[in-house]
Amino acid sequence: MYQPIHSDFIIHWTGKDIENLSNLNKKEKDNLYLERLRDILKYGLWMTKNREETFVIISGEKIKKPSVARTCFTELRLSEAHTHASEFGSLGIGFKRFFLFDRLGSPMVYYHQIRRNWFFPPFISNQDKNNLDLYFLCFLKIMAIKTQERHWRYKYFDESEWRIIYSEDIRKLLLAHRELFFRECRIDVVSLFKNPKNKNNRELNEYYTGLNGDIKPDWLLPLDAWFSMIIYPNITVKNRANEDKEVQELIKTIKAKNTPGCPSYERENHPIEVDLSACRNF
Repeated sequence: MYQPIHSDFIIHWTGKDIENLSNLNKKEKDNLYLERLRDILKYGLWMTKNREETFVIISGEKIKKPSVARTCFTELRLSEAHTHASEFGSLGIGFKRFFLFDRLGSPMVYYHQIRRNWFFPPFISNQDKNNLDLYFLCFLKIMAIKTQERHWRYKYFDESEWRIIYSEDIRKLLLAHRELFFRECRIDVVSLFKNPKNKNNRELNEYYTGLNGDIKPDWLLPLDAWFSMIIYPNITVKNRANEDKEVQELIKTIKAKNTPGCPSYERENHPIEVDLSACRNF
């Protein structure tokens, strides 16, 4: 029987901002995590842009990436969950890979930033073209950092990252090539991304305008029946979520969504729920 090397679940981690609130006690942080879970179930995952320009850097040369919003995931096994929780936050929302495929998501391609490779020549010849030709750059990432001891630590390669990207230019590109993208996906890709700034969608816009702080989502990714797992920061938040009628009703609604290509056994299957400390056992 085929045994995959990677996990069958791809996890989005969130909550680093909550962990950084040093003035809050554990109960207050638990409240924020439960609120974060409700928001994700109700409105979707955040997609945000870098506030500064980003580049691919190879052999000292910088090539500008297109400006896009993104949502990031990892496909490492749950036994590695603590590593990611310490880096990105302690709430994990898991999906089967088809959630990402339907949204044109892809695993990252890692390269060593001071070594030549097969990607390098096309970058040089294409960098003056329209940015619509360069979206593949958003799926390239350096694999290592140099430590103080001058050793290479494969920090980013160890993340096994996947990514979904989107922007207004991508929306226009998908609509202009509707047959090419939608025929293969069997789904209207554009409809899977929601603009929270669009006042025609009152519920999402009220959520957006009610958010505090400078960082807000550029786009939202509502969940569908490929939603398969919740990793809670601790057992207390897990128990509270199980007792929360709104959370449980939202989960049922998501799993019942008509999701093209998703088999009935996935739609009928309640997501796996586990707390972060229990992940050490997998």
